[in-house]
Amino acid sequence: MNHPLKRLIPSLAVLAFALTTNARAADKTNVLHKTLAGINDRFKNVEVELVEWPATAHKEFGKLKKIAFMAYPVKKPAGKLPLLISLHGAGGKKMSLARQLARSAEVKGLRLAELAGRDLMLLEPNS
Repeated sequence: MNHPLKRLIPSLAVLAFALTTNARAADKTNVLHKTLAGINDRFKNVEVELVEWPATAHKEFGKLKKIAFMAYPVKKPAGKLPLLISLHGAGGKKMSLARQLARSAEVKGLRLAELAGRDLMLLEPNS
């Protein structure tokens, strides 16, 4: 039997997959922004932001993730600031971006920028 609903079922499956995928992406984004807000509530010397590489530049970066972490002094000084770039190996772990952000705030570059108590900017790309 060639019922019209049978022809519609594959389209509904594709739609359900797309909705589920979009919902998961939205959940990951919410977790990332909650993690960022928690870090900024805790830190007193620097404010952490997520920065996105321009699409044209990102193509040249290999497997580097599109989002990097950036820390700025809370009190904006006049003049130029030194830029510290925190590079680290990929390590083979498949941590979520939110977990990488939280880890950096605990033991890596972002935490160092907070503890330094100096006027500097920190950029931490993610591989």
